[in-house]
Amino acid sequence: MTIQQNSRIQKSPVRQYWEAGLNPIAIRSDGTKAAAEPWLDYQKRRAREDEIKDWEQRYDAFALINGSISQGQETIDVDDPQCVEALLEKIDPTLRSRLVINATPSGGMHILTRCSIVSPSMKIAHDENGKVRIESRGEGAYTIAPGSAASTHRSGNLYAIRQWPNFPRIPLITQEERVHIWQCCLAFDNTDRKVEAERKKLLKSSIERYTSRSHASRTATPVTGELARQELIKCGWTTADNQSFARPGKSGGVSGKFNTALEDGKEIFTVFSTNAGDLSPESGHVNWSLAKLVNKLRSKENI
Repeated sequence: MTIQQNSRIQKSPVRQYWEAGLNPIAIRSDGTKAAAEPWLDYQKRRAREDEIKDWEQRYDAFALINGSISQGQETIDVDDPQCVEALLEKIDPTLRSRLVINATPSGGMHILTRCSIVSPSMKIAHDENGKVRIESRGEGAYTIAPGSAASTHRSGNLYAIRQWPNFPRIPLITQEERVHIWQCCLAFDNTDRKVEAERKKLLKSSIERYTSRSHASRTATPVTGELARQELIKCGWTTADNQSFARPGKSGGVSGKFNTALEDGKEIFTVFSTNAGDLSPESGHVNWSLAKLVNKLRSKENI
């Protein structure tokens, strides 16, 4: 694969990522890779448009927060350059063709995915001396994004797009595909037997979470209004009153609103915006039952 020198980033990168439903933050471009401003609040809320405008003017390096705030984003961070090509060869070719793959300044690689399950950050594979070869950046951690200035990394090299099929959106993968990627990464763990057993426990824990959550989804209780609101927020919708919502990429206004159906008195979500992805009405407005709304949000990549 040939590295693209970020040619797809045609306007402010922070705005492109934000409009795609991801949650970017500003980073210092001095080689430290530290956040430019206090950032922990953005683990729980999306940046506002006025903040994006401010960052566009003042900063030239950005990162993406992993986890539910960025629609289930998770990063596989390959630190050891010797693992890069071998890991890509191990991943199923059809799955590999859909992934976001970015080159890091030190010769490593970031693989970005979205999934309904995101773990905390984990050390996945070590070399024989205990040095980390591959790790994940999970819920609440951030990943430096392409489009950042070369001075962001102490080497002066860029974080560059290697493969990004639908820039700037990150593909949604299944839980089984996520486990497959982690299994491929674990193959590069060269620690002794005792430590290797601990690494395998991490993967087993990840698989068990997938299995238990999948079972829970099959036996789930009826969808509530609270759950529907949580799923909207996970997908980038914003709200000031928990009743009226603005679609991802829009600051303020009402793209959709929770109402009570006249027929049966049940709560529904009415979408007015024709730019709301798969939730959009063909004309006028469309009413979504809570169950159908949650299923659509969980199964589709919405704008």
